Amino acid sequence: MSTAPLVLLLAAAILVSVAPRTVSAKAGPQGDEQAIYALLLNEVYVAELHRVGWKESPRDRLVVVAEPAAPGEQFEIASALDQLGAAPDTARRFKTARTDSLVDDSIPSSVPYTLIRERELRALFSNPDLSASWREFASRYAGSPGYVAMSGIGFNDARSEAVVYIMFSCASLCGMGIYVRLARKKGAWAVASQTMAWVS
Repeated sequence: MSTAPLVLLLAAAILVSVAPRTVSAKAGPQGDEQAIYALLLNEVYVAELHRVGWKESPRDRLVVVAEPAAPGEQFEIASALDQLGAAPDTARRFKTARTDSLVDDSIPSSVPYTLIRERELRALFSNPDLSASWREFASRYAGSPGYVAMSGIGFNDARSEAVVYIMFSCASLCGMGIYVRLARKKGAWAVASQTMAWVS
């Protein structure tokens, strides 16, 4: 499947998914952060890839950036938080905590993943010819649909609501950034709302 139809289908799937999701993740030994990152990988990222036709083989692996993703400018963040319906304390914490986390290899994911450091990613894409960089990426990470990065998580005071940013890229003009609000009920986290920040 070419990348243009993939990103258009992915954008459509994101835009229509405004209702709360039924899939949830329980906080395990790694705590709320790992449960939320697992939910983002499995329900937001992998599920959307599956919806648009990506079928992984047993040898395929996701590529996850270890360092937190940096959301957009303050105006974009404020607008996204408003659209998500985030509580004021959740929004405040997200603004200060969005770059605090470091993803590790203990996230329970439905598809195996490889961690890549941001400096490795920058080096890989240092070639001005982005097509050549993506060919090198595909050579190193055969079967991967691209790479994904997630921000630090902003929790409300009661740790019953959280906001996080996730972005993924699959080619020179194929990618998306999404802000996600999650709610915890009876010990399980679920996606409550999400808004798309950008698509290419």
